[in-house]
Amino acid sequence: MGANHTDILSDHSRMNFYLPFLWQTLLNTCNSLVAHDLYVHLASLPFAANRAVVPHRESCYLCNKSFLGKTQEENIICFR
Repeated sequence: MGANHTDILSDHSRMNFYLPFLWQTLLNTCNSLVAHDLYVHLASLPFAANRAVVPHRESCYLCNKSFLGKTQEENIICFR
């Protein structure tokens, strides 16, 4: 027949008993995923920093100085 009052209470108390374990599992899983994503992103930064930059123009977009005719002693800094 139908569930009596004590069965409903026991189901509710069982759910309250397992709820902290479920939350802890969810938090551990989320923490693991975020840590992995962060690790992958940070590991890719040195590769991105060491890639060559090829300007699309022969002069700076901001100050309009020419890149051509520079000697080895002059440094040019390019930002992405």
